[in-house]
Amino acid sequence: MNTPSWRHTVLGLSALLCACGGSTTPTPAATTGGADMGMPDLGAQDMSQDMSVVDMGEADMSCTPATACAPDQCGTRDDGCGGTLECGACQCDAEDNPLVPTCGVCGLGAASCSGGVVSCDALPVEGELSCDEALLYVDATYVGVGLGTPSEPCATLAEALNVASGQPGVRAIVLRQGVLEGEAVELPDGVSLLGGFGGSGASWVYNPNGRTTLRINAPAPGEAAFGVRIDGHTTPTLLANLDVITRPASDGAHSYGLWVHSSARVTLYRSVITAGRGGNGTRGETGAPGAPGFDAPDAPSPFEVGAHPIQQGYEPTADGAYLCDRSANPATGTLPCYAGGEGGQYQALPPDDGATVRRGSPGQGPNPGAGGEPGQSVLDRQGQAGGTGQAGANGGR
Repeated sequence: MNTPSWRHTVLGLSALLCACGGSTTPTPAATTGGADMGMPDLGAQDMSQDMSVVDMGEADMSCTPATACAPDQCGTRDDGCGGTLECGACQCDAEDNPLVPTCGVCGLGAASCSGGVVSCDALPVEGELSCDEALLYVDATYVGVGLGTPSEPCATLAEALNVASGQPGVRAIVLRQGVLEGEAVELPDGVSLLGGFGGSGASWVYNPNGRTTLRINAPAPGEAAFGVRIDGHTTPTLLANLDVITRPASDGAHSYGLWVHSSARVTLYRSVITAGRGGNGTRGETGAPGAPGFDAPDAPSPFEVGAHPIQQGYEPTADGAYLCDRSANPATGTLPCYAGGEGGQYQALPPDDGATVRRGSPGQGPNPGAGGEPGQSVLDRQGQAGGTGQAGANGGR
């Protein structure tokens, strides 16, 4: 092998490392190769030594941190391997607007200027994020195959959750502000929902006053209504800039805007949860049939002679009958008094011409007695013929 061909091989390896995101600083092998250009051929044994130095760089190819900031980046940024990269102080323009609208880890904050000083309103996302792997994006207006990237976001939250189920490194789903409609949201452990992002196309800018509304479809009849379910989370979960609205539940079912069970830390940030009306209670069962009634005792009327013991409001007469006590008070349980019916008028036999004959008027009270029938006189009946007289006495001479 001659020297020029060896030098070309080493440069090729250096270019490959750069394409894979490696450092632009030349490796010791590349430097040594350049210094040996004018020396005799080192031989195969020396070549293996030089190549082994280059191969040592393969251990770092699993994650190569970024060493430079993009022109539109400022503040502290993620280096892609769990570390941070200082991109310098953010700047304000002459109108006191930030030159870079985003700030914070992975650009999840909103920059603002006041008196030439930049401040960052960043979402309180906990833990380390790998910006390329930890974030999925959802835009309901996107048309196309959604991959969950900033330029090719998912069109529905359900699509993003499906992508997240196959990518364990996902830590947050970023939502464009607006309205998303769909089924109940079952969040995987460690996945947060970050709403309120503006921008267009591949640009995503957090708006602290922005809202993303999750309007949940009605459940099947008889099933409970859920907005967002968080169950058994062991890592922190953040719900930010969301309006969660559930539909009313059907009869006999509950309605939950947010359902959290056995989870470590769940944070609601600038969010409103509105649960729909719970369902009406189910109808009660038909009551059992009542017990049969019993016949009233065969007791005489209290107004009959000797029929009843002395009661309040009544006084017995000499013959054992009861007379009503006019002072009795019905409110205290005593019996009131009512006038009896009027007797019928006298009728002669035979009736006189033009004589008035009528029935008596009824009595008073809730159950008045009927008036008396017209009376008849037994004194005006015609007498019977007398018997034959006795024989007279004999006359004298």
